[in-house]
Amino acid sequence: MYKKVKLKTTDKIQDFKKSWRTFISVAKREGEETKEVIRILRKLLRGNEITDEEKNLLKHQSKDLAKIVAVMSLGAVSMIIPITLEKILNKYGISIMPEEYKPKK
Repeated sequence: MYKKVKLKTTDKIQDFKKSWRTFISVAKREGEETKEVIRILRKLLRGNEITDEEKNLLKHQSKDLAKIVAVMSLGAVSMIIPITLEKILNKYGISIMPEEYKPKK
């Protein structure tokens, strides 16, 4: 039993380390791409021409940014829904909050 638990734990640790390395690698790449986009935007703001490759990078990064904003807004929406539902239900004397979070009367 102990060996099974240890093996499972070791596997999970290795999976986490691999995922972490991948995350760091992707974050570094995205950081470099963001720096490049800033450089391209400065070029545009100064009235300079940009290459087709630079245009493609701007389009690609814009799509990535839109995806990030969409995912972040889902997080905000997921917080707003229960709060709104609680407010509506409170009008009818109903609460979805656990007892320990209800105000004391």
